[in-house]
Amino acid sequence: MRVLTALYQGATTLVTVAPELAPDIPLTLRYPGADAPPEGTRAGLRINAAWVVPDTGAGAHDQANHQD
Repeated sequence: MRVLTALYQGATTLVTVAPELAPDIPLTLRYPGADAPPEGTRAGLRINAAWVVPDTGAGAHDQANHQD
């Protein structure tokens, strides 16, 4: 993964990364503390617990409910 942005927000840093196999699908996560990897660097990611919610957008919902 490559770190796209890292924004310190008090007790955590909001980090956006791009997976190498899907760089057009960025992931945003909260990193504890202020010592997140710098922007542009490669980083590993271990998820202990998370919710993954796809962004279906209005267009995908409209297409799924469209009947010919």
